[in-house]
Amino acid sequence: MFLKNFLEKITHILGLTTPKKKPLSCPCCYAEEKCIGGSPYLLEDFQSIMTHFAQLNDHNADLLGEKFSKKDPFGIVFIHTEQNSDPIQGHNILIPQSIIFEDLQENVFYAICRIKDKCEWVQYAYYISDKKGHKWYDYIGKNEPVTDSRTIERLEKRLSVYKDLIITLLKKQEGKGKIVPKNIPISQQFHKEWLLLASLLSIPTRTANKICKSVLIEEEMFDTFLSEMIAADYLEVIDWKDVAEDVVYNYNLLSKRLKGTAIDLEIDNNTPPTEVFRLLASRSEFTLYQIDIDADSYFIGLCPKENAIAVQCQYKALFSVLDNQTSVTLIV
Repeated sequence: MFLKNFLEKITHILGLTTPKKKPLSCPCCYAEEKCIGGSPYLLEDFQSIMTHFAQLNDHNADLLGEKFSKKDPFGIVFIHTEQNSDPIQGHNILIPQSIIFEDLQENVFYAICRIKDKCEWVQYAYYISDKKGHKWYDYIGKNEPVTDSRTIERLEKRLSVYKDLIITLLKKQEGKGKIVPKNIPISQQFHKEWLLLASLLSIPTRTANKICKSVLIEEEMFDTFLSEMIAADYLEVIDWKDVAEDVVYNYNLLSKRLKGTAIDLEIDNNTPPTEVFRLLASRSEFTLYQIDIDADSYFIGLCPKENAIAVQCQYKALFSVLDNQTSVTLIV
């Protein structure tokens, strides 16, 4: 069904059949799962839009498009909620989660695309295909990064209107003054958010599933989560009175877990842990982070530097499932 719908959209847009009166928004095609350098968009904001959109029932999802077209007659916003990377007709193709903006005046598509733990602005044009012999697969990966601040500002204003409409429809849908999330069992929510975090932390799937299973059978899930992470050497607890050599030792346990290089600091043992953290962070091949729980103890972990911001956001998402407001600080 996905292939049929996709090819029908491409065929209509490329002008190979008589087009429908209602314009069709087309998903963005990447050749590989790799950003091309478009201006970044905050992953947390992207996930929020996806979550709220998914809560709309079919009627309100259709109504959303109608209401938006009245406010913005020169453009269409289309949300592609699922990533697909299955080959189509023998061609490798990645269709990422994306928020797509169609400009009816310029016949251009812009999009915010999610590639792994990053989101970027891109432009792609499928209306350029008046030439004979063009096939849909000729446009795989033919995207350009969008970095122009004026263009992005214009599209973000359009997106702001779209987000407001989603929130309004959700409130009416629930018949209340605030958005009520779907009644999804906490075990499913935790499992989903945890596996994403585990991937960002480079924790093997088998280990991640073992930790998840241990957490879900306990009543105090937050405390159990911390205990399991500590037991697996993906978190370490440092007391404010610990000497510097113990702090370095615990750091190297974390680094070893990620197959990193041990650090040997020549430092006064009376150096406070917070200062040792900063020294380690300046020399580490990873990002050192702290879970802000106890004033007398430090819960620290490591993650790949390229995932640092996404890890911070994903911890927040995971803890919110447990109704816990604990934050994560990146140590620089």
